[in-house]
Amino acid sequence: MDLTGRRRPLEAKVVFITIALSFLLPVTLWAGSNLSFKAALHVMPHEDRTCDIGWPQVADCSDINTVYTGCDDFDVFPVFFDLVEVGRIEYGLAWPADWGDCVFTPCAGDRISGAIVSSGDGIAHQWDGCQQAEIVITGYAWFGSPVTPGQIVLTANPLTDFLGATDCAGTRDLAIGLAASGVCGMPGDDPCSCGCGSEPYTWSGIKSMFR
Repeated sequence: MDLTGRRRPLEAKVVFITIALSFLLPVTLWAGSNLSFKAALHVMPHEDRTCDIGWPQVADCSDINTVYTGCDDFDVFPVFFDLVEVGRIEYGLAWPADWGDCVFTPCAGDRISGAIVSSGDGIAHQWDGCQQAEIVITGYAWFGSPVTPGQIVLTANPLTDFLGATDCAGTRDLAIGLAASGVCGMPGDDPCSCGCGSEPYTWSGIKSMFR
């Protein structure tokens, strides 16, 4: 600072950087173990399956299929990947209203809260013990033949307004990428490029999309 009381440019920059870091530091301190996890919707033609039979084999993001060109019955699998550890996963699903309801079968977790039947419903999968896992497929939704082309998207669980993973210490992390699925001629997102919105859709926003 000079004798006139004016702050020199270098000093001003130092002060600005210090203030900026003070805002970023709490985010770093409170972040959980799953800082880089993503979520996508794997879509397949419908068949008779259970949580142990007819399951997709997903080793990394390149195995996730987000496009179903057919217009017949199909199944959708929520896939959470690039995880480190989880104690709880929660989310919702939304799709065009004229598709009607789906039949969702949860396959992950020791305790299930909520259920997915209609567009916008949400669910939570919770484990009694810490799970060390990079990929978790939480279940599958069976849809009848869609009357129009459309997309299925991940949303926040309307019961908690949260879409994400909770680590073993109880810290919640949001996905840094979400990949929707396209059906009956609609495109889907590339789960490997995370070229879709990094902020979870809220149910109020989803309702306005499908009006």
